[in-house]
Amino acid sequence: MGFELGPRLLRKAPRGWLPARAYSESHGVSSHHYGTEGPPEIETSMHLRVTWRVEVPGREPYALREERSVPNWLDSGGIVGNGNRWYKVRVKPQYGLMKEVGVPCVVNPADPSEIWIDWDAAYREHEPVWDRVARVQREATRRAGGIDAALSRLGNPLVGKIRPEDEPYVEAELARRGKRERDMQAQFNVSNPVLDGAHDTIRRRIEELERISRVGRKVPAVVVSRVETGRKLGLVPRSTSCSSSMVGTWRSSTSTALATRRVTRWARAWTSGSTRPIRTTSAPAVRPPRAPRGGSRRGT
Repeated sequence: MGFELGPRLLRKAPRGWLPARAYSESHGVSSHHYGTEGPPEIETSMHLRVTWRVEVPGREPYALREERSVPNWLDSGGIVGNGNRWYKVRVKPQYGLMKEVGVPCVVNPADPSEIWIDWDAAYREHEPVWDRVARVQREATRRAGGIDAALSRLGNPLVGKIRPEDEPYVEAELARRGKRERDMQAQFNVSNPVLDGAHDTIRRRIEELERISRVGRKVPAVVVSRVETGRKLGLVPRSTSCSSSMVGTWRSSTSTALATRRVTRWARAWTSGSTRPIRTTSAPAVRPPRAPRGGSRRGT
């Protein structure tokens, strides 16, 4: 049993066992437990927890639950695809153990719970299925359109073009994606009176701003003061100010002369042709003192 992952000379099926095929009903691939230090940088095998449906010719299929060490290519979550050995790399997309493909194996006639799996043959059988899945995924994304269609071509440059025999799989993939989107919409499209009221308020404000943008005209305005209302839009405080210009005053530390600065900006009035200033209670800004310059200045 342990020589399934061993060298080629030792990787031989037991004699007298019955040929069979095992299909994964459910499985999970994870790293081996290495204690508190975590997994090593290089792993030569993975941990598989699986429920097989074992089919032996001439016998009734039976379920078998087990845990075992398996090749790295059974894990589909890697950044780079794994080859049939831990030191090999697969450049094309790789999707791990496929339930519909299964794995060839032999069964101990004395103990059906013991199976020996030919992982090399399983890898060769999975390769064309991975290629087909990659083509189908790319074609379905292309037909859906959007930015994902362009990104899929950049992310999978070695995926071939769709083939005529792949068309049923593409239609099934599109139907599966559509059903998933409908299920997600139905899951999140739950009526909530509080949220619905907030959404209606925001929608009305957006419509009002769009109307002002269409029919309003630009006029100058001066903010004199600002009044807090105490209301909030979500967590954002609201006030009555609609600043389109501001007047700030400060007193210089080196001179008693009062300097006034006026900064004017343009904005759209809330009503067409309105130039009425908005009053608020903001305090005047105080200009920081200017640092003295060394030496004498000409003309003083």
